[in-house]
Amino acid sequence: RMADVESRQVATLLHGGLVAQEQSGTTRPMLAKSWTHTGNEWEFVLKPGVTFSNGVPVTATDVVASLCAAMQPTSPWAWALLSIAHKDSQDGKSRDCTGVTASGDRVKIVETKPVPWFLDAISGPAGWVLPAKGAKEVCGGFDAGGIAAVGLDQRHQMRRIERMRRYQARRVLHISAQ
Repeated sequence: RMADVESRQVATLLHGGLVAQEQSGTTRPMLAKSWTHTGNEWEFVLKPGVTFSNGVPVTATDVVASLCAAMQPTSPWAWALLSIAHKDSQDGKSRDCTGVTASGDRVKIVETKPVPWFLDAISGPAGWVLPAKGAKEVCGGFDAGGIAAVGLDQRHQMRRIERMRRYQARRVLHISAQ
């Protein structure tokens, strides 16, 4: 959980989504090479060659799984994605993400009630992408310049981040955990 500005800044170095919001408010591509918006439907085309910090390619399936995880009622980010088509379970403890699908290098998102802040919502923590399989084993997000989280504590809070060897001389950035 990110309780302060500094934590959010570090997390932003490690994670990303389909798009990013600049300080000016403009939206720029991150994982998405391009996107189209018609009515209540969005289609994102992924950039080729993007990998997670462990070198595994990012796929449209990873994007769908990440968005669906963020849409679950137990997620602190679920409210940000409520405009995406979904069906709640009878007990309200889980959500079937009917409005998010993958096909090849494309992700289609259907909103039931379009909202003007949709791109902003998916540019933040609600839209950050992790591997569909083994997300708990991968500490970093997609390859953000060779930075990966290491040394997580029992509550999965980051103790430090490191530059990956294949990028530069290994330097460790220590982050104090509170």
